[in-house]
Amino acid sequence: SSLVTAIVAKMQPGITAYTVRTGHGNDDEFELACAIAKHTGVDHRVVELPPLTPALAAEMVAAWPEPLGDSSALPSWQVARIAGADFRVVITGDGGDEVQGGYRGARMFALRQLLGSHGGRSRLDALLRRQLDATGWRREVAFKALRVLGSTATSAGLCHHRLDEVAPTLLRADHRTAAHEDGWTATWTSAFMGAQTDDELDRMMAADFSVYLPDDLCMKVDGATMAHSVEARAPLLDLDFVNACWGIRSLDRARPWVTKRIIRGLFRQVLPDGLMMRRKQGFSVGLGHLLDSAEVRARMAQVDAGELPALAEVFAPRAYGRALRSPGLRGPDRGTLVWRLWWLAEWASLAANR
Repeated sequence: SSLVTAIVAKMQPGITAYTVRTGHGNDDEFELACAIAKHTGVDHRVVELPPLTPALAAEMVAAWPEPLGDSSALPSWQVARIAGADFRVVITGDGGDEVQGGYRGARMFALRQLLGSHGGRSRLDALLRRQLDATGWRREVAFKALRVLGSTATSAGLCHHRLDEVAPTLLRADHRTAAHEDGWTATWTSAFMGAQTDDELDRMMAADFSVYLPDDLCMKVDGATMAHSVEARAPLLDLDFVNACWGIRSLDRARPWVTKRIIRGLFRQVLPDGLMMRRKQGFSVGLGHLLDSAEVRARMAQVDAGELPALAEVFAPRAYGRALRSPGLRGPDRGTLVWRLWWLAEWASLAANR
């Protein structure tokens, strides 16, 4: 988004740029956004993150055709609402990571490629997989080691959070097989293995591009903007630019120690080194803070009591409460789980009242 802002500001001086301020430590890119806005001369407008309430959740849930598990729907919704009061078209930075290897998985696969690791080590796979049951640094080390040293299928299907382990336990027995066969891990692995290339790093980026980008990021932005009569355009997803990037060797786009090399090269042409991109932060919010309210707890108590028939048909009795009390889920994993369960509760409530 910084690169897009700098280029567009040169083409059209005086444009308006929006930043969501979350106020939650590493999730907040406010200071860097202010510095870039000052350098480029844009009209910088700061959007405050609203409190999460059942009324707001119901409004958001109604705007998307299916439940959305990405918590960045909230800042996306808010910035679209504020921008939509003044503009009908906005430009975003979406697409700057997928083809460019901007995510953690690409860094691991870049190292894997440099080491010439092609997996096939079943004994090592099994040993490292057992460490994924640990917490803290032991799990983090095991996760990274599997990504770099494990078999191809294992490395491709690894998910950094632990929700894939929890989700099947929430479902009634007759739904668990479908969840396993069509769940996130299976979908991701299929996209990775089905990519038309022998280059594993390119496969990882292709999976990001064909699954994560359209099914999460684009759907999230489209739902938020169209709900406020705004059209979002993503210049980094321009067909000619994307195709040109695919034609560049994968290791020239991403390395273990530096990702998005093409984007960084373009960045240096329009912004000074002092504003260079920092580590990947994403568009996330402090879920622990947002979800720790009496209103949210009351809603989850309703779900646990089975008061929403649409969910009772799919989920096992008292499964919500069990998952929320799971000792194996801490920090971001637990916050993400609560967000998704709460969104499902609002979605089921909306369906019941239609």
